[in-house]
Amino acid sequence: MLNKKIYFRQSDNTVYLESFLLENNFFTKKRPTIVICPGGGYLQIAPREAEPISLKFNSYGFNCFVLHYSCFFTSNIKNYHTLPPKNENFNLQHPLNELAKTFSLINKNADRWNVDINRVMLCGFSAGGHLASLFAENLVAEKFIDLPNCNIKPAALILGYPLLDLINASDCNRQNLREYAPIQNHLVNQAIYGNKGYKAEYAKKISPVNHVASTMCPTFIWTTATDELVNPAGSIEMALELKAKKVPFELHVFSSGGHGLSLAEEVTATRSNQVNYQVNTWFNSLLLWLKELKLTIEI
Repeated sequence: MLNKKIYFRQSDNTVYLESFLLENNFFTKKRPTIVICPGGGYLQIAPREAEPISLKFNSYGFNCFVLHYSCFFTSNIKNYHTLPPKNENFNLQHPLNELAKTFSLINKNADRWNVDINRVMLCGFSAGGHLASLFAENLVAEKFIDLPNCNIKPAALILGYPLLDLINASDCNRQNLREYAPIQNHLVNQAIYGNKGYKAEYAKKISPVNHVASTMCPTFIWTTATDELVNPAGSIEMALELKAKKVPFELHVFSSGGHGLSLAEEVTATRSNQVNYQVNTWFNSLLLWLKELKLTIEI
């Protein structure tokens, strides 16, 4: 495996693209590829949605890249009472630009990395799902966010418990919130809206449910009905918009489970309630869906 960190800026070791590329010693065809955007509320990069997701996809023959995009903090949060330094210049434009650069890099190096540029998919979790959706929509809809030119577009979009509707984001299951949730929510709002605070018009502009076009790529969404941090209604709204625009999609809303389950199995769990054998079927369902679209490895 070629595991390498590709830095976007020499002076910043926090923003980089990490490759998980399978060597083609016995397999000569170019591989379908997944670009992964972990979550973390735009505050940090969630490690449970990075390398373990890549290795899972690798085991089914996919090449993977994990984008460690710009965040509100310069390092991951270890304690909400002692926060790391802020990235004072952060705004949503930065991770969107970094995602555009990622796709341009993949296009430029497709032969060297054995990437099939017609089968490059984009996967995002939570805030990473928001980032991935905005990026994919901006490539096919009327431009609503300035982005560098991008030579290839995602062949499919894969979203886990994504933030898709910022207008109704707070109207969800609050009974299971952890003790640090209020400060976390405040910081997430600061990251998204900046010092000016929440503005309904801006929230509408950056809500992916408002930008679905008929040329949108096929989309797979999964979430849980009891998600306490991101309203699962946003995923349902997105599915309805995709249906209205006749875009191929698949939606799974599992009856139980909290936010941030990742693979929902032991390899990505830090607490027992992050293991959910009903929810962890999402990955096999995704593989079947991708196979129908001819986006899996071909013998």
